[in-house]
Amino acid sequence: MTVGQGSWSSMPTGMTPLDMSSMLCLVAASKAPSTHIKYLRYWNRWKQWAINFNGSAPLPANPSVFAIYISRLVNQTNSKSIVDATLAAVSYYHSAAGLVSPTLNPLVKLVAEGARRICAKPVVKKQPVTVDMIYKFHDVIRIPSCSLVEHRTLFAVTVMFAGFLRWSDIVNLKRKHFAFHSEGMVITIEYSKTDQYWEGDKVFIARVQEVICPVNVAEFYFARLNLDLESYVVCRMPKNIPYGGYPLSDTSMRQYFNKLCTMIGVEAKDFGLHSLRIGAVSEAYDKGVKHKVLMRHGRWRSAETMEKYKKLSSKKKYSASKVLFSL
Repeated sequence: MTVGQGSWSSMPTGMTPLDMSSMLCLVAASKAPSTHIKYLRYWNRWKQWAINFNGSAPLPANPSVFAIYISRLVNQTNSKSIVDATLAAVSYYHSAAGLVSPTLNPLVKLVAEGARRICAKPVVKKQPVTVDMIYKFHDVIRIPSCSLVEHRTLFAVTVMFAGFLRWSDIVNLKRKHFAFHSEGMVITIEYSKTDQYWEGDKVFIARVQEVICPVNVAEFYFARLNLDLESYVVCRMPKNIPYGGYPLSDTSMRQYFNKLCTMIGVEAKDFGLHSLRIGAVSEAYDKGVKHKVLMRHGRWRSAETMEKYKKLSSKKKYSASKVLFSL
C-alpha cells in the first residue's frame, strides 16, 4: 500500500521525494507501533480474502464486497473485537492512501452495527482491589523475610495502587524514574497510554505511617536489589544474571498477582492488574478526595473517562435512596 496513492496519481508539481518521505514518516507516527502491528495483521487478512474472493482490489475496497467480508467474519468468529479491529484497520489504510473508506458506506455501516449487536456478549468486569486487600497482601508477604520475587510482587502491587498506575506504566519504569524525599517519592512517567505526545508526567506518592507505606516498600526493595539507574524496577530475576536488564512480562505478573489473591482467600479470577487502579480511585473517591485531585493523580485527560473508574462502596450505593427517607 502506497500512502497517498488515492490522492495523487503522480506527485504534485514541486513535491520532492524528500517531501514524500517526510509525509510517510508523519503518517506512520500518527499511530503507536503496537497499533500499526495490529492494523497490518487485520489488513493483510482482508487483502488476501478480497483477492481470493473474486479478484477484488482491497484498496480501494468495493463496499459491497467488504460488507460480505464482514458478514463472513461474524459467521466464522462471532467476535465483536475482530469486527471492530477489521473496520479500524481498513479505515486507516484507506485514509492513509487518501481514499474514502468503505466503512463510511451506508450498507457497511448497517452490516457493522448488526455485527456488533449479534456478537455482543455480557461484559464481566473485574472487581476493584480495596485497601483492606492491600493490608492482607502485606500480612501474607512479610518484609523483610520474604523472597525477592515476593517483594517484587508486593512492590508492584502497592505502588500501582498508590499511584493509580496501569501495568503498562510501571513495567517501563527504571530506577532513574524514582526520586525519594522526606514527604514521599516522585515517579516520573515518561510515556503512558494517556500521553500520546510524550509530554511526560509525575506521580507524587506520600510517605505514610503505615505498614503498607508504598514509599518504605520501594526504598527497601531498591536497597535489596541494588539496581543501577538504567535498570528496570519490575524486572525478571534469572539466576546468575544481574537484575534489572529485562522487564517482567505481563503474563508472569498476572500469575504472581493471582497467587497473591489466592493467598488472602479471594477468587483470583475476579481481579486483574487493572483492579488496582480501579480500586484505588474508588477508595479515594469514597474518602472525599476532590475530583480535580483524582484526575491529576490518575493522569486522566477527561472527566468522562475517570468517571468509569469510580466504583461506589456498598454504603455509598445505598446513600441516594437512604437520604430520601431521612429526617
